[in-house]
Amino acid sequence: MFATNLFNNHLFTLLKTVLTCCILLLAVTSAHADAPVEQSLFDVVVRVPDESSAVQRGAFTKGLQQVLIRLSGDSQVLGKLKLPPATRYVKQYRYDKLDAPVDETGLLTRDQLQLWMQFDADKVQSLLWQNGLPVWSPQRDRMVVWLAVRDGAQHYLLRRGDSSLIKNAVEQAARARGLPVVWPLYDAADRKMVRFADVWAGFQQPLLQASSRYASGAVLVGNLTWDGGKWVSEWSVLDAGKDMRRRYHNADYATVISQAFDQIADELGARYAVLEDDSAADARLARVEIKGVNSIDQYQQAEKLLSSLAAVKSTLLTELFDDYAVFRVTIRTSVDDFLQRIQRKRQLKQLAVPVASITQTEPAAQTDTASTADAKDTPPAMAPSLPVYRFQLIQAATL
Repeated sequence: MFATNLFNNHLFTLLKTVLTCCILLLAVTSAHADAPVEQSLFDVVVRVPDESSAVQRGAFTKGLQQVLIRLSGDSQVLGKLKLPPATRYVKQYRYDKLDAPVDETGLLTRDQLQLWMQFDADKVQSLLWQNGLPVWSPQRDRMVVWLAVRDGAQHYLLRRGDSSLIKNAVEQAARARGLPVVWPLYDAADRKMVRFADVWAGFQQPLLQASSRYASGAVLVGNLTWDGGKWVSEWSVLDAGKDMRRRYHNADYATVISQAFDQIADELGARYAVLEDDSAADARLARVEIKGVNSIDQYQQAEKLLSSLAAVKSTLLTELFDDYAVFRVTIRTSVDDFLQRIQRKRQLKQLAVPVASITQTEPAAQTDTASTADAKDTPPAMAPSLPVYRFQLIQAATL
């Protein structure tokens, strides 16, 4: 029995050593670059009649305008800067022939081609910052969409597997503003918590509870009805304890939905976009300890959560200690702004930091059982001058 336990202890230590090496290798690989960018935010597709230079220049301009609105989170951003030639910002492009070109309503159009463009992420972000304008991080949390529809005698909730022109209009409006969305399955588990009436009225508690299995971002709750002369829609954005509710109406449901998502994106952009500020950057370094990291997947989840914050300029894994991953974080904005933004992440719960972990620079010598237990909850600090923030990692939704 003793030999078996000794073997298991050595095996666990070996596995942890291998895991540590793997995680540190990943950290070194990513330490020389900023957070990865969601490239689809910088991709635009425009219908065009031909490949002429004039048409191409116009399409490039239209594409850059759309990317600037997405990245700033501000539908009025084009009036706040002088737009340079769009060709400077196009990274790559191609033409695709359409066999049966149709518009969003399913009607045939005269445009036989579509032009796909990808814009340079670094250049577009720099354009906004150089003009004193904020940038909303391209790494955005998915948002769950609950939409209740009344169309004549029918009423229903849109689900992930549904085929619907209304659902298509929602997804198109979300893509246009760079909002990643996910639909609920509305399976037996969801039906236990959410009814049609809950979505129609926008009741927060059941919707937030049901949405936690899908994503950690804001929850979008809408209703849409035909009143005999026009479509009427109300939308709420449940985000970090706030409920932003707006009402829209138009004869065309796609227009109603587009108006709603423009307003939603503007309100979220005002909350999450940040200004670049390199002054005294060295003074805005922090040690961030994330508890609950026991695997490569959990390390990647923790690193992605930090990197996705617009307030974070860079992250570097510096050590592993028991189930902690410790990062050296460069904060792009103020520390208060950083903490406010990280608290909105439902996958990170802030923990108290003992005084010992702030002042201690070396792991304490483990002389007995009690000191060993204390050390497991108190990772060593990288430097006494850095502020220390500690969070518990909560497993991400995967549905």
